[in-house]
Amino acid sequence: MIGEETGGANDGTVAGFYSYQKLPNSKIELPIGLLLVQPNIDFTNTQKGVVPDVEITQNMQDIIDKKDIQLDWVKVEIEKERENKKIAD
Repeated sequence: MIGEETGGANDGTVAGFYSYQKLPNSKIELPIGLLLVQPNIDFTNTQKGVVPDVEITQNMQDIIDKKDIQLDWVKVEIEKERENKKIAD
């Protein structure tokens, strides 16, 4: 996995189906997740999200420029593997 640590804990997240509840004073509607989604990993009690093997963190300018630096990294790695395969053949 590459990218940034996920939000929440690494033992799952509540998502999928939601119940929307309206706050009585502000009338703001809040979604409450009803489905527990768990990643296919060994759970640890780290109180952290899922930590990537390669951490690539976007900054605000990347977001403003609509740059997907994680996808760009993957493309570069694929190209490296292709070149290495050509050399080996």
